[in-house]
Amino acid sequence: MGLATSHGCYNGSCGSFNHWRAWVADQIGFALNEYGQGYCGDKPCVPWSLICHPLVPLLNHSDCEGELKWEDCGPLADTLTDIIRKTDPEKIENNPTMGQWSENTKHMVNLTQKFANGCKLAYENKENVIFS
Repeated sequence: MGLATSHGCYNGSCGSFNHWRAWVADQIGFALNEYGQGYCGDKPCVPWSLICHPLVPLLNHSDCEGELKWEDCGPLADTLTDIIRKTDPEKIENNPTMGQWSENTKHMVNLTQKFANGCKLAYENKENVIFS
């Protein structure tokens, strides 16, 4: 099953979208599986409502449906752009905790840029990003 969003944010598999979100979360020091329901493993869950960060609407989102509010899209775009600016490919490529992602750093950065561009467009037009 695939995921397509409005504003050109993302078009691909739901699983790949989830992997990209996990990569984004890692870039800001979050382990996606440590937050929210269903992502806790054997640790107590940390509710998203207790976390104040511009990426929460993206990180606490379905992999396959729903929408992002346009009001959240401006801060999302800015934060994703900051992640891209701070990404040091050498540092990431040599980070053993990145595992399988180390080969896909450029792809992850490109997905991040595409999502940021789409969010910026949605924000400028005051339109929600639709997931379908």
